[in-house]
Amino acid sequence: MARRLALNWGVLPILYSAEPSDEARIQMAMLRARELGYVKNGDTIIVTAGQNQRAGGTDLIRVMTIE
Repeated sequence: MARRLALNWGVLPILYSAEPSDEARIQMAMLRARELGYVKNGDTIIVTAGQNQRAGGTDLIRVMTIE
């Protein structure tokens, strides 16, 4: 999936170990994005996630500002 997402302009997929909750996964992804230099404080990002691993399985979309 990460390779497929990398084909979309402006999408930078981040792989990380599983976390127990949506909030923990989002925080881990934001931390990893900072470490990789993808984002900095003040940047606006869009987070998508889903429990279902098939097309149309996204059930969370959130606009966030990096703090």
